[in-house]
Amino acid sequence: MKFCFDDLYSYRFMYDCHNEKIEISFDSYYPEDSDCLVEKNCTLTICGWTKAKGKLSKDKHWSSDIEYFMGIVDMILRIEEEKNEKGSSLTMTVMTNDDRYVDWYFENAKINLLVED
Repeated sequence: MKFCFDDLYSYRFMYDCHNEKIEISFDSYYPEDSDCLVEKNCTLTICGWTKAKGKLSKDKHWSSDIEYFMGIVDMILRIEEEKNEKGSSLTMTVMTNDDRYVDWYFENAKINLLVED
């Protein structure tokens, strides 16, 4: 990943189940391999996945019903992207505003960070 959101609260969350799209907005972010906080509004977009799964972080088994594990995101605690010859995967741990810790897994998702000027 070229960015991270360690200890940063989001101010907006959107999940579009019909178009398989998630948007999470922050008022700052950390560039890759940097401790310098960039204080600019930005929106992380995850969309176009071929497969999605979710689970409570404390559980071992994933569910294909990711909508059950959707909630308004307060924080992204972990985000990892892996690429190989078969495609890519994205794994995230988020804290929702109802105090759940949830893991999401996406295959072949498009990931974009739009930073406002």
